[in-house]
Amino acid sequence: HGAMSIEFKANGIEAAIRHIERTKGALRNRRSVNAKSVAVVDRWVQENFKTEGGNVGGWAPLKKQTIDRRRKGKGSGSAKILQDVGWLRSKWRHIVTDDAAILRSGVGYGIYHDSDKPRSKLPQRRILPKRDEIWPRIKQLFEEHIRNALR
Repeated sequence: HGAMSIEFKANGIEAAIRHIERTKGALRNRRSVNAKSVAVVDRWVQENFKTEGGNVGGWAPLKKQTIDRRRKGKGSGSAKILQDVGWLRSKWRHIVTDDAAILRSGVGYGIYHDSDKPRSKLPQRRILPKRDEIWPRIKQLFEEHIRNALR
C-alpha cells in the first residue's frame, strides 16, 4: 500500500488572520451600539412621560385630592401624572460600557410607580418598556453592528 498525500499552499493566510482578528475586535467593541440602545429606551421612556403612559395604554388618572394638593391654591390647570416636580421624568442616568447598556432612574421612588406590586397603595403607572415593546428596535441596532463588524 502506497502512501498518499496532498500538498497545497495557502496564499494570504496572514491577511485572513488579520481580518478575523479585526472582526473579533469590532464585535467586542459594543460601547457605541450599547449607547444607541440606551438612547432608544430613554426616548421611549420620555415619550411615555410626555403622553402620560401613552406607550402602555395610559396611566391611571390622578385622584382629586392629589390634584388639589399640587395646585395649592394656584387655580386651575392640568396636573401632569408623575411630573409634579419633574425629577422622575428628568433624572435618568445612562451607563454604557462594552458589556452593559443601562438606563437607571436617578430617584428611588420610581419603582413604586412602575411595579405591578407596589409597596404602597399607588396605582401602577408603568414607566419602562417591556422586552417585546422595545426589542425589535434594539435588535436592529445589534444586527447593524454585526453587519458592520463583518465587513
